[in-house]
Amino acid sequence: MDEATPAFDVFTLGKVLWAMIAGKQFLRLWCYESPEFNLELIFSKDPTMRWANRLFKTCIVEHENSCLKNANELLAIIDETTHAIERGGQLFGKNEDRIECRMCGIGYCTVRIPFGHEDMKLYCNNCGYEYSFRGVKEKPAWIL
Repeated sequence: MDEATPAFDVFTLGKVLWAMIAGKQFLRLWCYESPEFNLELIFSKDPTMRWANRLFKTCIVEHENSCLKNANELLAIIDETTHAIERGGQLFGKNEDRIECRMCGIGYCTVRIPFGHEDMKLYCNNCGYEYSFRGVKEKPAWIL
């Protein structure tokens, strides 16, 4: 039998975090995105669940080499996630093409120039505010 590594502890901690948020005792393997376990579906009106799934993507994984290496790395991701939520950060979902405008608070921003171009732009359908991201060479972290 292989020895348990710190990554295995991170995997287990991730599952404990999932259980604490879900209020359930069982998460099958690494299936946090399956409909029956997906917190974004279970708590569909809570946008912070998208952040939770982003966190789980780093620790509740099938292959050890895809997992964070130790609890210190997990703590850093938890701190980063908590900070982003407290500041009102938003993430695009897999099937979502808009986020709330932080300028007017009424409209929604949609991608006008998609990822992969030199510049990426979001426009608000209410106030017209434009968010620009220059020199985007890799997929931004806020797009899942």
